Amino acid sequence: MAKKETYDRLFSDVADVAKSEIHDKDVANAVAKIILRSKPAILRGYHRINGYVRAEYMKDGVEKLDRHKCGACFMIAFEKHLIFIDDNKKYEAFREKIAIVAAMTVLVNFAEDEARKQGDFAMIAHLDANDGFVMPKSTQDKKPYDKIWAMELCRLRRINTNKQEAVSALSVAKDLFGIEAYNRLLTKIRGLSDTGVQ
Repeated sequence: MAKKETYDRLFSDVADVAKSEIHDKDVANAVAKIILRSKPAILRGYHRINGYVRAEYMKDGVEKLDRHKCGACFMIAFEKHLIFIDDNKKYEAFREKIAIVAAMTVLVNFAEDEARKQGDFAMIAHLDANDGFVMPKSTQDKKPYDKIWAMELCRLRRINTNKQEAVSALSVAKDLFGIEAYNRLLTKIRGLSDTGVQ
């Protein structure tokens, strides 16, 4: 289990990123408060989903999930456990955006830490230049990738068993793995371009 400071930093990061993506300052501040107020409920949901995935789907009871599965567990926990009550129901339209921000924040934080430890300066430069990972371009649908993802996330709120949540987390983890792979490819292409290789 991660330390309290790690979770505190994560929630602070998610709130900051969510605020940066919302243009209206009052709305951005309200959404950040919702995220921080929901932290205990989200963490309970996250630990339950994470534990179920480890117990039921990981070989030999693995102690820690990889970053893609952790990000997926957080996405589902945020989607299902953000607390919108009477005074802030109007902000519920941001639920999916916040869940996506949460998953991407986990993924980017892990990837950035790993890149620093390994001296992967190309990845660090890519993350800095793009404020995180770039979403893949949709090839057939005209909607951006995150909009399509948000539509799928709405359905997650209707699932109500540990098994359904865990299966959804494994599915989302594949999406997160694909996003990281896409960004690694972009970094590699940029590196080849910077060295003059055509």
